[in-house]
Amino acid sequence: MDDATHGAERGCYVHVPFCRRRCHYCDFAVTVGRPDREFVDDVVRELNARVAAGFLEPHARFTTVFLGGGTPSALSDDALAQLLNVVERVPGAEVTVEANPEDLSVERVEAWWSAG
Repeated sequence: MDDATHGAERGCYVHVPFCRRRCHYCDFAVTVGRPDREFVDDVVRELNARVAAGFLEPHARFTTVFLGGGTPSALSDDALAQLLNVVERVPGAEVTVEANPEDLSVERVEAWWSAG
């Protein structure tokens, strides 16, 4: 059954806990330093565990995806694309990525756009 055609809305938030520095106002769970190469694999394992526990049906599709943090723009373009590919979305789903201005360039935004 296609959730999008039956009015079901489902959102997915992925916390990307990496930052270059700790801001004095931040109360989020973050790690200062470079993103861990295993992070995307950990997200895949978490989604699979939620399916196995019955909290999420297999191949659930989301109407909105939010990558927040921390600093998702600290991830490499490839890692960010992998994250977006892991979370199945309905056509036209809203996808939002938090980013630090210094991490942005036309090339990066184009790469993210291409990734979904």
